[in-house]
Amino acid sequence: MLASSRFRLAIGLLPVALLAVALACASQATGSAWNLLDYARGQRLFVGGSTLDLGDVTSGEPTSLAIPIRNASSSAVKIIGVTTTCSCLQPLGLPATVAPRASHKLEFDLMPGRPNPDFELLATVITDAPGQFQIPLVVRGVVKAAPSPDEDAIPSLLQTPKLPEAAPPPTNDAPLSVSQEGGSHAAR
Repeated sequence: MLASSRFRLAIGLLPVALLAVALACASQATGSAWNLLDYARGQRLFVGGSTLDLGDVTSGEPTSLAIPIRNASSSAVKIIGVTTTCSCLQPLGLPATVAPRASHKLEFDLMPGRPNPDFELLATVITDAPGQFQIPLVVRGVVKAAPSPDEDAIPSLLQTPKLPEAAPPPTNDAPLSVSQEGGSHAAR
């Protein structure tokens, strides 16, 4: 009786174990178990999330971005180019080829403009992947003002430099006396 209940439990857990193995394999192929549904629909090129939140970036300071792209297909995919809604977001190193079942980092340079409460840019990755000729990517963030330089840390050319205080001259408390030869020396 105990053996048969264990057998039924093992048989009942078999589908769960098979599903876990299938999810692990799909995760390897797509880069994430979350991409499994898209993979089942025929998607083979996965961009590291459809939205990239940069958080705070500083006005006027270039920022580099690297977005992972995974090719889950059995053939190479070419990234032909990227269009963006702002010239402040520039793709680098294109065109590029992503080998079959491999990953590639799509790199961008972002030059944030004037301080802005928040920004949202659209970049469209253009590929030769069947059914995925255009892949949208949203880049978000907040442009903060560049910190002003500390006036005490950077001396001005017009400021008089502060010199260290000189030590007071040595004092001799003995009274002076005049000799006949016209010299002076301390009285003893």
